[in-house]
Amino acid sequence: MRLLSGWSLLWMSIFSYAQTIDILTVQKQAELGDVEAQVILGDVYMEGKDIGQNFEKACYWYRKAAEQGSSSGAVSYAYMLQNGLGTKKDSASAFTWYQKAADLGDPAGMYNIGTYYELGIVVPKNEEKAMIWYRKAALLGNPMGQNALADCYLYGKGVNKNPQTAVYWYRQAAEQNFELAQYNLGVCYEEGLGVEKNLKLALEWYKKAAKNNFADALYAIGTFYEQGHVVHKNMDKAMEYYQKAANYGYLPAIYDLGVCYEQGKGVKQDITKAVEYYEKAAQQGFPPALSAVGMLYYEGIYGKTQDYAKAFSYFEQAAADQEPYALYMLSFMYALGQGVEENIEKAKAFYQKAKSVVEDKEIQEKLYQLAQEFGMEK
Repeated sequence: MRLLSGWSLLWMSIFSYAQTIDILTVQKQAELGDVEAQVILGDVYMEGKDIGQNFEKACYWYRKAAEQGSSSGAVSYAYMLQNGLGTKKDSASAFTWYQKAADLGDPAGMYNIGTYYELGIVVPKNEEKAMIWYRKAALLGNPMGQNALADCYLYGKGVNKNPQTAVYWYRQAAEQNFELAQYNLGVCYEEGLGVEKNLKLALEWYKKAAKNNFADALYAIGTFYEQGHVVHKNMDKAMEYYQKAANYGYLPAIYDLGVCYEQGKGVKQDITKAVEYYEKAAQQGFPPALSAVGMLYYEGIYGKTQDYAKAFSYFEQAAADQEPYALYMLSFMYALGQGVEENIEKAKAFYQKAKSVVEDKEIQEKLYQLAQEFGMEK
C-alpha cells in the first residue's frame, strides 16, 4: 500500500455552506459589508446549490471578506487564486493571502503555506519550514496539517524520522474523520509502520475511510478480500471494491479489473473488457497498464497487430517510472533489435536497472536467462 500526503488529495472543503439559509437576506447583509455574510455568499456561489455555481461571484465575495480581515475569506480567496477559479491563476498572490490568513491564526492558511514550502511553489523548497507550518496547523487541530506533519515524521522530511510520532498525528487527524489520515493509519497497521502490524485494525481504518468513498481505501479493502487477509477470500467482494474504486478513477483498480477480466478471476473471462481497462489505465500513464498494453502489441494478441515499435514505445513510457517488467522488456528488445536499433550497451543498462528493482521471481528468472544469453554481467 502507498501512503498519501495531504496535498495529493483534492482540497478538503473549506466552504461553510449552510443547508438552509435565506439567500436574499444574506445577499443584503453581504452588500452592507457583513463579513460573515460575504463568506457565506461566496460558499453558496462556490457550491452552486439552489442558485447555480458561479466561480466569479464566489471569488468576488471571498475577496470582499478577505479585504475586511476575514481569515476564512482570505483562505477561500487564496484557493481561488491558486486554482484559477473565477479569476486568473496566481500562485504568488495566493501565497500572500494564505500568509495573511495564517497571521490571523487560521490553521488552513498555515497548512497551505506548508505545502508551498514543501513543493517549492513561488518560494524556495524548504522541508524544514514546511514541517514548522504543518506543526502550527496541527497543534490548532487542523486535520490536513496533522496528516502532513505525520508524513514529515514518517519520511524524515524536515525532521528526524519517527514512525511512532507519525502514527500519533495520523490518529489525531483520523479521529476527526479525515479519510486521508484514516487510510494512512490503515497503511501503518498493515505494514507495521510505527505500530505493531495488525491487519484487523488496518482493515477497520480502511473501512472508515471507505465510508466517504475514498478510492485508495476501497481498493485496499478489495485486496484484503482477494488475498484473504483477516476476511474469507472472496473474489466477488474484491471485484466489487475494485469496481467502486475504479468508478472514482483510481488507476490501480482500473488496471486490476483488466487483470481480473483477462484471467477470469472473480468474473467471467472477458478479453474485450480486459483490454478496455488496460488501455484506460494506460491512457492516464499508469506504468503497469502501459506494460500490459505494450505486451499486447509485442505478442500481437487480443485484437492487436504485432508491432514491436509500438510495443517499445509503451515499455519506454512505463520504464520512465521504473516499472520492472518494462525495464526487462527494453533490455530484451535492445539486445535483439526489436522495434529499435540493436544496442547491447543500452540493453545492459536497462538490465541493470531492472535487476535493481525487480522483486517478482518470474521476472528475476527472465533476467537471469537474459544475462546468460547476452552476457549482461560482463
